[in-house]
Amino acid sequence: MHTFFLNTGEKRIAALTKNLLASSVAILLTACGSGGGSEESNSTPDDGNTNTVTTTISGTAIKGVVSEGLVNLYSVEEQGGKTIRSVNPMVSPVRTDSNGRYTFNLEQEISQGSVVVEVTADSRTRMKCDTTEGCIDNDGQGVSFGESFNPGSGFSLRSVASGIVAGREYNVHLSPLTHMAAAHAEAKSIGLTADSIQESIAHIEDLLDLDAGAMRLAPADLTAIESYSSITKAELEMGVLSASFLSMVELGRWDTIEEVIEHVEEVIASDGVLGAQSTEGDEQITLDEVFLEASEIALDLEQALPDSEHAETFAAVRQETNDSYNDVAELNETPDLEIISQPQGVIVDELEEVLLSVGATGGELSYQWRRDGVELQGAVLSSLLISAADTSDSGSYDVLVSDESGTLESLTALVVVNELPPVVVIDPVQISTQPTSVSVDEGEGAVLSVAASGGGELVYQWFKGGVAISGATSSSLSFASASVSDSGVYSVSVTNSVGSQTSVNATIQVNEVISIAPVVIASQPQSTAIDEGETAVLSIVATGGGDLSYTWRKDGVQISGANASSLSIEAASVADAGAYDVIVSNSVGQQVSSVANVEINELEVLQSIALEWSIPEERADGTALDLNEIDSYLIRYGTDASNLAQSVVVGSGSDTSAQIDDMVAGTYYFVILTIDIDGVQSEESEIISLTI
Repeated sequence: MHTFFLNTGEKRIAALTKNLLASSVAILLTACGSGGGSEESNSTPDDGNTNTVTTTISGTAIKGVVSEGLVNLYSVEEQGGKTIRSVNPMVSPVRTDSNGRYTFNLEQEISQGSVVVEVTADSRTRMKCDTTEGCIDNDGQGVSFGESFNPGSGFSLRSVASGIVAGREYNVHLSPLTHMAAAHAEAKSIGLTADSIQESIAHIEDLLDLDAGAMRLAPADLTAIESYSSITKAELEMGVLSASFLSMVELGRWDTIEEVIEHVEEVIASDGVLGAQSTEGDEQITLDEVFLEASEIALDLEQALPDSEHAETFAAVRQETNDSYNDVAELNETPDLEIISQPQGVIVDELEEVLLSVGATGGELSYQWRRDGVELQGAVLSSLLISAADTSDSGSYDVLVSDESGTLESLTALVVVNELPPVVVIDPVQISTQPTSVSVDEGEGAVLSVAASGGGELVYQWFKGGVAISGATSSSLSFASASVSDSGVYSVSVTNSVGSQTSVNATIQVNEVISIAPVVIASQPQSTAIDEGETAVLSIVATGGGDLSYTWRKDGVQISGANASSLSIEAASVADAGAYDVIVSNSVGQQVSSVANVEINELEVLQSIALEWSIPEERADGTALDLNEIDSYLIRYGTDASNLAQSVVVGSGSDTSAQIDDMVAGTYYFVILTIDIDGVQSEESEIISLTI
């Protein structure tokens, strides 16, 4: 056991104190005094207008703190009448941070509302030594309290949780104690049902003399105990009990923490409990060893930190684990059948969780829950969980507790499930008729209106330019005598208790009524003559009231986009020649200008013609013609198909194209001949023509 204080006295106490203080400075816990095996967090996810429901599962892995551990999350499924962990994880694994924390954010449903969380180790994983006398790593080397080492690739811890409801946040912590509860539940014939999980957690809490609900909490990180602003007895007790399993490596029967955890899992799965007392040559971890190691770790903390604000908690945990050590021998005796804690009545709303439990001592216990005196099928554990209660679950519950000596009947627990008010489905707002734009003269009336449907009371609010109009709260907006200042962009929002819809924008145009002078053309457009490629500019000067608009025409046809007082024809071509005029108009009339003729002098344009052909492979008589026998090609051409007076020679037999430059516009005719190395010419090809 611990020889820490007996052999080393004050020097080792000082060393432990130094390590504790150093660890507390280096490690700032992110969730001091909080947590839970499957505890629901107080925070709730955003309930905004979204179809995505996120469920958050987070927690801490402590045996001591496991950092860079690989955490996987599994759902459960039924196979052969037993609920087991699914083969594949629900999502990709995450790693724990330096404080052992992990987080999963899920957007999928959780089968049966239960999960299995497992942390494993690889070469990156580190575990803090939280045994006050120091630890032994996998290589047999000593590790000081607060220092980290690799726990081995076979190391793992599991935790199970039930009652998971989509859209909420839960804490699921991992420790040797949650690992025992998971092994116990998995070994049951019914497997990982919600009732089985609750029963197994309660069983491990009872086995280790923990308060009910203690395993919902995160075990305290003993190496950073002074960083806690507050700590409960249950959190510290969970921490020293978890640390006690690492102390088992010191006993020499196991070489690594990995072997210790595997041994505990096998015993719990097989026997359901740890042996009560160790004997000489015993190869099993027993309860007296666990409690003694935990008590001595608590004593080490108490003596190393006498002035700590947690000193009273150290003393309380040391006393409780010491009492458990002294009392553990009684576990070998079969106590009398007795109900030591009665189920308690509850009042809940529909869909909330109901958990009833009974505590009993005796031999091999069995349970049968009843409602209103009628046995409930399958309700055969020490706790009864109703995950989502409805009004039919209301009633008087009791439980029959039996062992080989007889049966006891618990007191009645009254369960009242309040019916929730009926859900009234209110149709959302739908706009069936949008407001439409209007144009009126000053002094005339203007009306915008909207037609909408939806459940409940509809509330209207009109806006101008995005700003709410005071008092404009009906389905229509009216102006009895519109003014120019009423011009603008309007919209309306229609709202009921489930949401709102905003209409499309509608414009009110109020035209100012003023005296408008007619159009007068002061300067007419002038005829011009230019060469191709130059720019021709025509312009007009006109006067008149209001806004003047211009429409240029060519040969009486309106020119698209020509709406200014001048018309510029850039890079003019022959096609731009013609008779141009312009219509000048305002709101009271229009004037047509005189015609301005634009002449375009055509320029001769030289172009190039590209020709391509295939290399001939035989002569006219059908004999083969090798490429090496071809000397060149002769291309004849002209504008008269009967007189191809011009020619060009392409001087290589491998050429298949040629370009003839400086060609004026017109239609040309071409033939090609092949000339072999002896100067013999082939027959002419078929004649082709091309117009440029």
